[in-house]
Amino acid sequence: MIIRYRPEIDGLRGISIILVILFHAKVNYFLGGYFGVDVFFVISGYLITKILIEASKNNSLSLLDFYERRIRRIIPALYFLLFFLIIYCYFFQSPYFAKDLSQSIFGSTIFAQNFLLMYEHTDYFNLDTDLKPLFHLWSLAIEEQFYLFFPVLFLIFFVFKKQKKFVILIFVLFFLSIFYYIIAPYFNEPSFVFYFTLTRIWEILFGCIIALKVEEKKYSKKITLLGLFLIFFSVILVNYSISDHYLRFIVIIGSGLVLIFSSNKGDLVSNILTNKLIVFIGLISYSAYLWHVPIYSIYRDMFTYEIPFINNLIILFITFIIASFSYLTIEKIFRKKKLVSRNLLLLFLPLPFLTFIFFGIFGHLSDGFEKNKIIKLDPSKKDFYISFTEENKKIINYLKDNGEKSALNKDTIMVVGDSLAGDITRALSSQKINASRYSLNGPCFYKLVESGSTCDTTLKDILKKANLSKLVIISSDFTNEKSEEGAFKLYKFFVDNGIETKIVGAINFKYLSSTSYKFAKYNFYRDHKKLYFKNIKPSVFLINDYFKSNIKHDFIDKLELFCDYNKKECNFYDQNLNPFFYDTKHLTVEGYFYLGKLLIKSLNL
Repeated sequence: MIIRYRPEIDGLRGISIILVILFHAKVNYFLGGYFGVDVFFVISGYLITKILIEASKNNSLSLLDFYERRIRRIIPALYFLLFFLIIYCYFFQSPYFAKDLSQSIFGSTIFAQNFLLMYEHTDYFNLDTDLKPLFHLWSLAIEEQFYLFFPVLFLIFFVFKKQKKFVILIFVLFFLSIFYYIIAPYFNEPSFVFYFTLTRIWEILFGCIIALKVEEKKYSKKITLLGLFLIFFSVILVNYSISDHYLRFIVIIGSGLVLIFSSNKGDLVSNILTNKLIVFIGLISYSAYLWHVPIYSIYRDMFTYEIPFINNLIILFITFIIASFSYLTIEKIFRKKKLVSRNLLLLFLPLPFLTFIFFGIFGHLSDGFEKNKIIKLDPSKKDFYISFTEENKKIINYLKDNGEKSALNKDTIMVVGDSLAGDITRALSSQKINASRYSLNGPCFYKLVESGSTCDTTLKDILKKANLSKLVIISSDFTNEKSEEGAFKLYKFFVDNGIETKIVGAINFKYLSSTSYKFAKYNFYRDHKKLYFKNIKPSVFLINDYFKSNIKHDFIDKLELFCDYNKKECNFYDQNLNPFFYDTKHLTVEGYFYLGKLLIKSLNL
């Protein structure tokens, strides 16, 4: 199954992994760096198909050989990472994140990480996602799911000499996947479209089609340069809020042009793609792909979201050192059959596989080994720990007797928004103030005012109910939804219709359950108030400033009710160390009562 080595393809891999890493490093102007994953999809489809074609020509096509080769390529380096993360998860992570990572270890072991992220409704572009050490393995999962069926189909059609029908089938699957990719956003949420296998395999199939039907053309410097330009052009355009949904087509076409027309000639373009450093980065790209997200995730969990320039350089250096070590001592060794025989490989696989599976299950069932971890906390700081599980149970019990009211009248405050609007409703209700939530997610605000109907709501209906209320409050998860402009537009609509309206601002920080655990566990965290302030998401301040400058007296800065901007401190506990928050933004039962008292003063009720 040996095909002619093309260093320029490793060069393209090197460029792709650099783009991906710069995206996760949050380097300016590389917001579209995640398109490097799409380039990898095309390269993967192309190379795998070339390998299968070459094997069929030599009458050496074997599924056993194919999957053995795939296992040698993927599993050892992956298991090396997973072993490291098991140690980190059990001994160092907070229970909340340990549970999440345990689930991801399970999902990654069976190559189902994309389905786990879909189930969790994980937003790829949310800062919270950066705290998931294995979220990036969604793309590896899609590749391996694809290669479960593609080689089998290839073998069946080529054994029976039905190559033309196979090509037709690949084209049909390619266009069906593209069609589904185009229409999926109209019926599904963004996370589904982003992670689902059927909305992604057209990219891999494009590489397959190039290998099947397009011969390597005579080298063209101009077309190769055009291909690279299309990739970088798309990466840059994302910085200007251009939707990535259709830019992805440009990236795929650019990748295809480089695969078809590139070569290792001695001109400038070829010298870039075959540069020794770029090619080496391409060679270690799989290990770099595996390790860079966990390293950044650990840093952000232990310290802050925002990474200083020097720290970023150090993290990048560490990433490439570990990736080089993984490639040279694990990947290369396991690929050589003389060093690791098939029998030895099969002997190696079962134990770590079962270890990861059982670790994932136990980590999930034990809520991230919470009991074991709490026992080991410093007794003098133990009470600062905020248990996500326990606080969630308290809320469930509280809501059994204090459910939200739905009736609206002139004595009722209508709170419009998502789960954070629910928090405002409960906070007011804790002080015997009649409040009722009108459920409407932030991204729907702008569309509702513009079109008059969206998200199962009409402007006529919301206006009718607002007129029945004495006051309207808009509250939503502005930080993750970027819905502040929509909230302002909805605010203006209510005010223009003579309805008194307030907006409660953004509040969002790193998971308090995790941050409080670190404070209780590690002595180098000295001041919990300053630690919590450091863990506020940077965009919160920008969003609240936007509201302050646009609506002034009708704005309530929720963050300011808990945090002192001048001292850079946040107080998230009452005098008995009962917490006011338990995740990234939601109130505890004690938080309802505390915020309720503050809202009464802010609203002059």
